[in-house]
Amino acid sequence: MTAVEDALTEVKRVMAGGSGDIQKLPFRDPSGFLVGSLQNHLPLWSAILTGNSDKERILNWLSDGVDVKSFMKPFKGLFKGVKYDSPMPPRKVFKNHGVCNQFEDFITQSLLQRLSTGVIRVWGKVGEVSPPWLVLPMTVELNKPRICVDARFLNLWMKDTPFSLETLVLVPRIAYRNCHFSKIDDKSGYDHILISADSQQFFGVEWMRWY
Repeated sequence: MTAVEDALTEVKRVMAGGSGDIQKLPFRDPSGFLVGSLQNHLPLWSAILTGNSDKERILNWLSDGVDVKSFMKPFKGLFKGVKYDSPMPPRKVFKNHGVCNQFEDFITQSLLQRLSTGVIRVWGKVGEVSPPWLVLPMTVELNKPRICVDARFLNLWMKDTPFSLETLVLVPRIAYRNCHFSKIDDKSGYDHILISADSQQFFGVEWMRWY
């Protein structure tokens, strides 16, 4: 039996109310992280999502990437003094925020690191290729620091999809006296699930004359 089959057996046992063997649950080394690698474990996710009403949609996200167009809605209104009335955002190239000039080395190294893990890809050189449908402005959150992409323009065409995270209120419902808790801190949580190839055109950025 392979490690994946062992893990699948333990997941099913725990989901059925039994006690599992944590030694048979493989934990991946964060130093070997590659974007989108959740799709390498679809049988496990299929078992975990048993009974979930969104199972097929989530499995499709894992296998094919998220189709951003499925979340779009028409927008009619103003953005920075310009009128828009369209079912999807028009082509647009934004300049990066001025603060980026103070963090050139940091941004360059951060983008190179993301390229190495597959989080982003090179679209092409400015002037040699057509830009992505949207080239969004980058900025830097100063406290960490970290790169942020200003997607306010794109968000005008996005449906509201509110959700609630679990809170401490849940603990008394699942905890018993003298029980112990542990947690796993997911690495690069936003980078685990790919967006579809067709959707990538809406998330372009420009740096050092490269898209």
